[in-house]
Parts: sequence; structure tokens; C-alpha cells
Amino acid sequence: VLYAPYKAIYGLRRSPKDWSRDRNSKIDYQKITTAAGEVRTCVPVQHQDGVWKTVDKDGVVQGLAVMYVDDCLATGTLGAVESFLKLVSDTWKTKMQGFLSRGENVVLKIGDEPMERKQMLIFLGMEFTLDKEGTRIGQRRWILQEFEKRGWIHLKGSQHLPYVVHYEPEPPGPHFDQELAGARSQVGALLWVAIKTRPDILVTVSQAASLMTRNPREVKRISTGLWRYLRGTMNMCLRYSGCRDRDVLTAWTDASFSPEGSRSRSGYIITLGEHVLGWGSSRQTVTAWRATEAEIDGMCTGTQELLEVPDDAGRYAWEKAECETARRQQCCYCSYEERRF
Repeated sequence: VLYAPYKAIYGLRRSPKDWSRDRNSKIDYQKITTAAGEVRTCVPVQHQDGVWKTVDKDGVVQGLAVMYVDDCLATGTLGAVESFLKLVSDTWKTKMQGFLSRGENVVLKIGDEPMERKQMLIFLGMEFTLDKEGTRIGQRRWILQEFEKRGWIHLKGSQHLPYVVHYEPEPPGPHFDQELAGARSQVGALLWVAIKTRPDILVTVSQAASLMTRNPREVKRISTGLWRYLRGTMNMCLRYSGCRDRDVLTAWTDASFSPEGSRSRSGYIITLGEHVLGWGSSRQTVTAWRATEAEIDGMCTGTQELLEVPDDAGRYAWEKAECETARRQQCCYCSYEERRF
């Protein structure tokens, strides 16, 4: 007997790609009509699977939508959001969470059914809220759930990140596998927060990840310190209040020279005006022999990420973006006379 699946099967390796292909075929370049009778087109964003911009007949962007597996988030004008969500609800069986709006009299309908106005929307564990200053994105609820899961409801908070000590590798003990599994679980949960809404902890989480197989006990100490820091700064979040015409894209980069006795570490953060667009921290792929080399490598990493932002941003809303690189330390600009460098 040969069984042929006709829909995605959970756990099947090819299911995510099949679902993505099927989903995109039903949304890409679809014509949608607003309640006012205006026609919009769902244009897929290049090199960004699951992201669409809704444009009018003149090519002006009216809204953006993103889908991750079966979660959807749409933003833009009322007509753009309504028409896109109607396309989704007509294509698949859906459950609408609600909508956010600053307008007191705004009513969003999918067909004839009005959607519920919410004070907060959750998308991929991130909490979206609106206030007078702009949009806030945080993970307070998810962090509280992690405390409850670990039995740390009454954990004492801290305002300081833990200090990372690079000990020599420990010989595997009788409980090494259990300690390693615990370290992986802790780092995985912390990484989920660090890459979404908390760039302030990413460096420490990245350092802990590099120590997992060498010293899982130290990773446990670092992780506990990070959870205490998250407890003490639980209300910290990202805030976006809209861009101005003169906002400049800036890459802020830094590097630590061989903190573990081998590879140096680079870090960067990309901002547009006062708004954070991206961040990262990782060990360098080459061995730096001088602090200057480490700084230059870190700046190159940040600049590479910076140069990709205008191209990505142009796919969404605007065509041109002014770039600027800034360095806190000037040593990376020093001329190096040694020929081997």
C-alpha cells in the first residue's frame, strides 16, 4: 500500500518548504479589493520568504504583512489590513487575535465580522503595544512564563549583567551530559529573548553559548545571572516612534581582543535615527594578532550588515537611505605598517 499525503504532515522534514510554497502560491501577486473599492496587489518582498507589501495602482506601499508558518501580522492603512486579512481568512480557516489602532473610532472588519480591539497583540512571543510616543515591542509575559516554569517567581532581580569568567575546560564528570543538557536549555531560552527584543543581553548569551561544551557549570551561573537581570529589567523593551526625513542609518561596532585566549569577539548594532533595526555578537572567524585587527574585523562585520539594510529597506517602503559608520574607538583607523597585515 502506498500512501500519498495531500497536506503537510507535522514532523515531516519537507513539510515547512511545501507549506511555504503552497502559501506563497495563494498570496503572491493576488489582487485584493478594499471596502472602498480600491484594488491592491500583494507583492512578495524579494529574498524575504513570507513577507508581502500591498501596493496601490501607482505602486505606492499601503501596508506590509508577514507570515511565519501559520502566524500572521499585518500593518498599514485600514483598507490594506482589512483586505489582506480577508484574503487570508477566505483561503484558510483562521482565528483573528485582534487589532491595535490609535484612532478611537476605528472599526476593523473582516467581511461583516468586526475584529476585537486589543491593548496588546502577541506575535512570535513578542508583545506589541501602542502608546502616545509610538510602538513598544517587548516580551514581559513570555519572561514571566519562563520564571513560573522554572519555579523562580520570587527570584531576586538585578540591574547588572553577570560577569563572564573564562575558566579552563573542565574534565567531563559523571553528570556532564545532564549539565550540558541543562546549559543548552538555558542558553536556548535566553537566546530567544536576546535576538528578538533584548540586544542588551546578546553579548553575554553569546559568550555563555561558546562555553557550553567546555564548562556547563559556568554556563549555569551565567544563565542564572541573566535571568536575575531580566527579572530586574522586565519592563525594558524596544520603542519605535516613526522615522524622520533626516534619520541616518548608523552601524555602531565594537570588538574585544582575544578575551578567551583565542578568537576575538565582534559586536554591532544598526540604528536608523533613534530606532534599533538589528544587532549581533559572535566570535570572529579569523585570529587577530593585534587589538587593531580585532577592531577592524568588528567594523567590517558591522559595515557588511549596514550595507544590506538600505537594500532591504528599499524593498519595503523607501528607495534611498543615507549610511554612516561610527566608531567609539579610533584605533581601527590607524595605519598598519607591518606587511603581513
